[in-house]
Amino acid sequence: GKGLFPALFVLGIHEHTSPAAASQMARAACCVASLEEASAWLRDAAGLDVDIKTLRRVTRRFGQRARSALAGNLPALQVEGQGRSVVISVDGGKLRVRRDKKGARTRKGRRSFHTGWREPLLLHICVLGSDGRLDRSFSPLIDGTLGGPDALFEMLRLYLPLLLAPQPARVLLIADGARWIWKRFVALIDQKALAGPFPVVQLIDFYHAVEHLGMFAELCAFWPSPRRTRWRNHARQLLRAGKINDLLDEMQDLLAKRPRSKALKRHYHYFEHNRSRFSYAWARRSRLPNGSGPMESAIRRVINLRLKGPGIFWHQETAEAMLMIRSSYKAQRWEQLAKLACSAPLEALL
Repeated sequence: GKGLFPALFVLGIHEHTSPAAASQMARAACCVASLEEASAWLRDAAGLDVDIKTLRRVTRRFGQRARSALAGNLPALQVEGQGRSVVISVDGGKLRVRRDKKGARTRKGRRSFHTGWREPLLLHICVLGSDGRLDRSFSPLIDGTLGGPDALFEMLRLYLPLLLAPQPARVLLIADGARWIWKRFVALIDQKALAGPFPVVQLIDFYHAVEHLGMFAELCAFWPSPRRTRWRNHARQLLRAGKINDLLDEMQDLLAKRPRSKALKRHYHYFEHNRSRFSYAWARRSRLPNGSGPMESAIRRVINLRLKGPGIFWHQETAEAMLMIRSSYKAQRWEQLAKLACSAPLEALL
């Protein structure tokens, strides 16, 4: 099987590459638009003549080593949150994964492949100061996976002891209304994974909720368009004031006019099932955000600007590694990521 030179392993030399060169190559691969541009930049600016195949392999292995070392080196992440609010958000994006087709190659010797869409899931954790603003002294924790919801929440479980050790003032869970998210958030609470002297607050992102209000209003076809717009604005004010019971009563009255409409019922149940997660007035008084803006920004910066685009297809292993690398780069935690990549256990290299 595969082996290694023990002396090179101790020095952190992997894939015939020194730690500094591997870090530079992975950083270039994740911060520019393509591997071709990264290869050209490394050649012109850093004096590294690296072909695309080597660059892809070194970058993938760099991310895999960092992932394998994460569990044993969590204190290196330097998380502080005593007396402050910890905000945890979860959401998903889109990218296309390349999966080779079975059978003979094409006339040019290439292998045909499927290019189905996959949903990479992202975890974003930040800290708020006592004034409710983002604490700039704390670099956010961003991580992601293509392994599905359970794999993402296992990542969250890995980070939770580190986040809760400084005894934060409160923990805010904020996301859109997707059931797979809140089902797992509630499981964390029920299993005492978030236990502590601090309160745990659950909040639906206000702007996702308003989007559902708009769709509910558009489905009220028995009203003219100006009347639907006025009701949507009125319902938004009720929601912003935390008057969810009044809003549900009004929605129920409108639903009675179209009792067979499945679409109206779907949007109504969105608010009814999440009744306890619309405390926006209380959140404002407590200086907590009512939207998941940092999460939406992370989706755009980590996934959309690098991993998603016309003609961009990823092998799953490479996309998984790039998610971690790009997340750490955008969270300004590159030095910590590079140390993790040099601290991988021996088993990860064989």
